[in-house]
Formats: sequence, structure tokens, C-alpha cells
Amino acid sequence: MNDIHILVTMPQHAVFRTFFDADAMAALEHIGTVHWNTLGRQYTQDELGAAVRGMDICVTGWGTPVFDEAVLAQADRLRLIAHTGGSVKPYVTDAVYGRGIRVVSGNEVFAESVAESVVAYALASLRQIPYHSVNLAGGIWPESFANRGLLDRSVGIVGYGMIARYVVGMLAPFHCPIKVFSRHIGQDELDRCHMEKAELEELFATCGMTPENHHLVTRELLQSMKPGALLVNTARGAVIDEPALCEVLAARPDLSAALDVYETEPLPAGHPLEKLPNAPHGRPHGGPPSGRHPQRDAGYPALSGRAAHELRDQPQLCGENVGVLKRAARERRAAVRAPSKGGTGNETETEAGAGGRGRARPILLCALRKNARLRN
Repeated sequence: MNDIHILVTMPQHAVFRTFFDADAMAALEHIGTVHWNTLGRQYTQDELGAAVRGMDICVTGWGTPVFDEAVLAQADRLRLIAHTGGSVKPYVTDAVYGRGIRVVSGNEVFAESVAESVVAYALASLRQIPYHSVNLAGGIWPESFANRGLLDRSVGIVGYGMIARYVVGMLAPFHCPIKVFSRHIGQDELDRCHMEKAELEELFATCGMTPENHHLVTRELLQSMKPGALLVNTARGAVIDEPALCEVLAARPDLSAALDVYETEPLPAGHPLEKLPNAPHGRPHGGPPSGRHPQRDAGYPALSGRAAHELRDQPQLCGENVGVLKRAARERRAAVRAPSKGGTGNETETEAGAGGRGRARPILLCALRKNARLRN
């Protein structure tokens, strides 16, 4: 495997260290010769083109320049782009797939954890946990013990990517009627999960949630939310018309929104959202918990012995969205040390994710609404 050259584009700063500790770096170096970005900053487009020359694999992260025609013109050996984040849409162009370059990402690693945060935000907001926590800390006892929860609450999901699938599974104990706005979901999946397909306007009027286009969630949709609806956004801040959201929440205290992404980050001082009691804030981009180390798990391309064999000897596949798992590298090392009887030591399988080039993160409305690419 020493003839495999791997470029890691991520500069070695704080975010880098959440993906690559000493053990992780050693595991990657076991696969091939690793070329680390030592500039202390992201590559420019020209620098990426120069750096990718002679590389078989490129491990990318948030902020990596896009692999456009100019970069690919210098990628004389590139076989695989392994993205440590979720969606590869900002970094990978159609030209990449047209050249037969395999693309994998950590989408599956992050998806389950982000889905957990969606349910957590929904429960915390519906039960007003942040509000009561602040009041009790200030010696204010609640006047009423009435509260709301997720049990039997109608849920609308916009888009049906990997995170949405996990959310649906996590909602099962809550017995939530679920409606989905998606252009690619099949009837078999709807029937299997006991869901209904619905248009965007119907979701906001009967439950509530949203996707990835700029200001897709308009003032009109926000105003159409039924009394007591909750919007949870863990997708992208610009999906929602944020000024309109502030005005609607101020005018309708019966509505609430739980957000961990914003149009401008960090949130500007004095922003209207800071003073709205019905807009509790989650930790910004707080989906993946550090205790489970999903970042480190996502830092490894699916380069088991099988994958490396495919890179060297087999035709390239396009558009695979394979889970980028640290376990694959560890299992391969164990197999090399102690191959099974009759085996070659290269039997480790990769873990496949959902098909496609990556999905946007979900948005939850009313109880849960989901965000994914709508152009599918």
C-alpha cells in the first residue's frame, strides 16, 4: 500500500485536531504516504491544484476549495475524494464524477448524532426547559405545571435524507403522525414508516418544517404555522427568512423556534433573536457530541484492504456516499496482523451509506421538520 499517496487538505488547527489525534494520523499513515497541509490555513485554488498532483486520495474538510476543472486538470492520479464532513456538494463538481473519481463522506457518521440533536431541541423547546431553568435559577417558581411534549404530536419533515431517516426512527416511541415533503421518497418507504407525503404548504399549515434553498421558508409559510407550532432548524441558517422569523415570533408568542444555525455566524450582538423568549438557542452546530468522537470516526476514508484493492486494480465507481469510518482502518490493521484461516487479511468490508452525493441537514418545524436537497 505504500505506493498510495494521500493528500489531507485540512490545515492543522483546532478543527483538524477534532478529526485527527495521534492515533488517527498513524492509522491513516498506515494506509499510504500522507501529505499533510502544513500551511496553517486552507489551500487556495491554485495551491490545491499543485498539491493534488501525484495524489491517489484526497481527504478534505470544511473550507477546502472546490474541485473544479482547473484543479482536476492537475489531478493526474486522483482516484478518491474522502470528505470528513457530511455533504460534498460545496466541494465536488460534476466534473469529478465525470472523471470516474470515487467520492465518499462522513455523512452517515454525523447523521445519527444530528438527528439526536433534532429530537433533543424539540423536547427542550416543547417542555420549555431553558425557560424554566433560567427562572428557577432566579428563584421564580412556575405558576402552572402544564407543558407540551412530543407524544402524539404531528410532525412535518422537509426532505428525506439520511438525517431524516434517523429522526423518523427516533420518533417511533412518541407515536407521532408524520408527513414528508420530498420529491424522491417512494411509496414503499412511506408505507414502511407509516408516513404520508405532503406539499410544503400543507406541512406548515398542519405541522411545520423546511430545506436548503435560500429563504425557502418564507414569511407566508411562517405565518401559516398552526397555533403552538415549533420550528427546529439544524440545517442552514439561510434556509429561513430570519428577519421574517423574528417578526413572526414577536407577533405570535404561541409559536416557538429552536435554532443552532443562523444566517450570520456568530450571531451579531443585539440580534432580535437574543431577546425572544420563544426562540431558545442550541449550541451552534451542536449536533455531533464530542464524547462519541464522530469527527474522528469521520476522518477516515473507507480504505480497507478491499477498497485499496479497488483503487489499484478495479474500475472506479461514481457518486458513492460511503460512511467514512475509523473502524475500517483499525480492522484492516488487525486483519494484517492476524488474518483469518484461509483468508488474505484483506476481508474488511466498508460501511455503505445512502446513495447520492450527500444530503443537506434537516429542519424541523411544528414538531420536526426536515431539511434535505429538494432537487432530487
